[in-house]
Amino acid sequence: MARAAERRNKVRRAVDDSSNAQIRHLETENNRLKSLLGVSKEMMSEVHLDKLLELIMHRVTFVMNAERSSLFLLDHKTDELYAQVAQGLNTKQVRFPNGKGLAGHVGKTGSTINIKDAYQDPRFNRDFDRKSGFRTRSILCMPIRNTRKKIIGVAQVLNKKEESGIFTRDDESLLQAFSSIAAISLENAFAYETISRTMQTFEKFVPPRYLSSIAREGLDSIKIGNVEQVDVSVLFSDIRNFTNLSEKMKPHDVLQFLNEYLKRMSLEISRHNGFVDKFIGDAIMAIFETGHPGASVRAGIDMLLALAVYNRELKKKKIPPINIGIGIHFGPAVLGTVGSETRMDSTVLGDTVNLSARMEGLTKMYGCPLMVTEAVATRLGRNFQLREVDTVRVKGKDKSIRIYEVYDHDVPALRKLKARSKPALIKGITHYKKQEWQKALACFEPAHRAFRRDPVLSIYVARCKKYMHEGVEPGWDGSVKLYEK
Repeated sequence: MARAAERRNKVRRAVDDSSNAQIRHLETENNRLKSLLGVSKEMMSEVHLDKLLELIMHRVTFVMNAERSSLFLLDHKTDELYAQVAQGLNTKQVRFPNGKGLAGHVGKTGSTINIKDAYQDPRFNRDFDRKSGFRTRSILCMPIRNTRKKIIGVAQVLNKKEESGIFTRDDESLLQAFSSIAAISLENAFAYETISRTMQTFEKFVPPRYLSSIAREGLDSIKIGNVEQVDVSVLFSDIRNFTNLSEKMKPHDVLQFLNEYLKRMSLEISRHNGFVDKFIGDAIMAIFETGHPGASVRAGIDMLLALAVYNRELKKKKIPPINIGIGIHFGPAVLGTVGSETRMDSTVLGDTVNLSARMEGLTKMYGCPLMVTEAVATRLGRNFQLREVDTVRVKGKDKSIRIYEVYDHDVPALRKLKARSKPALIKGITHYKKQEWQKALACFEPAHRAFRRDPVLSIYVARCKKYMHEGVEPGWDGSVKLYEK
């Protein structure tokens, strides 16, 4: 009886031990599955590839209870495996041929490898250990396949942190589940990167500001007639005598020269929160939607200062310096799409654009590199150095406008001369508009003798002498009529 009772107790204890072991195993598996579920949610929400790779690598190490892990992606173009970041290595990227080492074998064959001692396997590549000082013992290595069953990478975990130090069949199942989730997350990240690169390329042709206006609901929503009315500063710039310059250069040199120039000018525009609407040969049309024209004027000043630097570099290469004209106007404009269903363009339209283009053309007439309209000048206050140049009437417009020169970009000596002659210029223009030619000349001529290089004073001296002898047309209001657009 005693022996029978002892046997029953022994069986009962064995059953209890087995049940407890199974319970512990189930609890462990349950905890790991919970961890996997939490990690999967975290991975699915990350679409940036670099961050996702870092996240996967650290989470798989935790879930698999390993010392380290690596995630290698397969470059199908070069048939190489690469890791953006590998734990324990300071190098930015690790890259090796597909088929080399254990990870390469898995990437090439698609098989799973689970070994107790890496150094006993001839396929093991010891280079990583030598570079990192890490000692690899057990390895579990498995392919990552996308939804089409194509291998896109390899997951590798090193050194199980349990007493046995080896990875079990349960670990293989867990890593398989993890790899499936990682594959979906990676494909999402790849798709996001592809879309991002496409958008970056698209934005080189269509400024982001236009996209936010004409494609609010995505690129598919772009259609002719999408419009938005905005108050903007429009800046036009052009190289003087570029045709003559380009005729003396080889076509390749012209393109290289022009791209270098446009790059420097575009940089100054973007620094002041503007964007290039379009390049028209050597001309630039830029938009500043800042609500105040100050940013566009500062951009124009910095463009001219950048040009001075570029000209010094051209001089060293024995290339003649270039000059540019910049015109700016501020006012309402329509931002939208024009064209046909098969060929569209995004642009800004309206009188504001036309006037800024006219201002750029007037820089040639008055010999002033940077000119602005009255709408710009009256909003600048005393933050800039500017002087009134003339009053003009644009073709198609009944109202005349005053135009101004901004000369902050000039060298100190030239700025001083313009500032010194400014009172005489203002007083002379007042007499000039009243047709008081002698009084106007009494202001203009002394200032011109002191500042012979000023084309504006030269123009007024010549006009006063002409009108004294020829008179002016009836109804003359002191403005110059511009017969061309």
